[in-house]
Amino acid sequence: MKTYQVELKRVSYVTLTVEADNDDQAEDIAWKELERYEHENGDAEWSLESISEMDEENLEIAIDDISHINEQEGEIK
Repeated sequence: MKTYQVELKRVSYVTLTVEADNDDQAEDIAWKELERYEHENGDAEWSLESISEMDEENLEIAIDDISHINEQEGEIK
């Protein structure tokens, strides 16, 4: 069986209602509000960006990258 790297793109939208004196302030408030919580709700579109077959060298690099990320996440927790 072959190994493939599949890149998917997720585009999502959220609408926030804020009270502000002008457009710039409304945008600033919206960004701050967005940072307060994660958005899993809302509309999202998925699309395929690329598919590529992994050769041995690239597969080893990907496994090393995943191992490194897992190590870092363990340090953060």
